[in-house]
Amino acid sequence: MGSGALSPARVQVHARQRRAWAQEDKEPEIFRAVRFGTVLENVQLDRQTRVVDFDSSALTENTRACYPIDFIDHARIPCNGPHPK
Repeated sequence: MGSGALSPARVQVHARQRRAWAQEDKEPEIFRAVRFGTVLENVQLDRQTRVVDFDSSALTENTRACYPIDFIDHARIPCNGPHPK
């Protein structure tokens, strides 16, 4: 991070119950953001097809997704705000 008054946000992190954002009608912006280039934590995928099984709770009920902020429709870029306290 820089030493200025504003800090740019480059990555969005979203953590919650995966079934909520794995459905387009429940969390449409997050659903569309989770695509190639997204880092997913605690998910299982089919080794042959590489399709994520969002319905599996074998590892945990919750997961985290990290993706570039520009994966979110209508994101304000640059995303500048004050440093957290």
